[in-house]
Amino acid sequence: MGHMWIQGVGPGHDHGRRWAWVLVRFAAVALAIVCIGGCGGADSSSSGGGGASGASSSGGSSSGGSSSGGSSSGGSSSGGSSVASDDPTRFAGMSLDNAEVTGWLDDHGCVPNGWNWVCPQVFVEFGIDPDLTVRAVTLLAPAPRTAGYQGALPEGISFSDGPDTLARKLGSPRTGRAAPGSSLFWRYRDGRQLIVNFRQISPLQIGHVQVAAP
Repeated sequence: MGHMWIQGVGPGHDHGRRWAWVLVRFAAVALAIVCIGGCGGADSSSSGGGGASGASSSGGSSSGGSSSGGSSSGGSSSGGSSVASDDPTRFAGMSLDNAEVTGWLDDHGCVPNGWNWVCPQVFVEFGIDPDLTVRAVTLLAPAPRTAGYQGALPEGISFSDGPDTLARKLGSPRTGRAAPGSSLFWRYRDGRQLIVNFRQISPLQIGHVQVAAP
């Protein structure tokens, strides 16, 4: 079965334009914080905290995507759904100043958090390298107090899948361990990794799914 292979190549490294964009985003966040203190708007910051804590409790952030290539063992490409239907995992390996990346971040209410960007509305997190390359895109699983990412996950997997079901859908993992707090790893043909992380609880539950740049 054929797949779309995203090479994850961003535009040229215009550092002045990148940092200008980042500073503009930080200024927007500062204004939003001021408004939250005096306005009656929705408390998106609290849901953002839920996303971040979901990532840390499960050993990291989670991500996935449909248009990303299949694993070494194949697997079908699945489209997204709901509010995060446009597959953010395709951005793994791209530059943060890529117009598609910045547009997606703006459209989904994402805000900077240190070097990373968090998207509390859709439970997606972007890990950013110092050179402003998107290192990884993480999709957070639902938790007791959070809805979690509502789009489709890569290769037709589900947050409810156990290790045997994952192996049936994706083939044997390249490495890793199916245990609380551990992860399983598959590699796409373009060098990116599909990572499934399990929460620190038993029986096993997926905490996040992540697509990482080569």
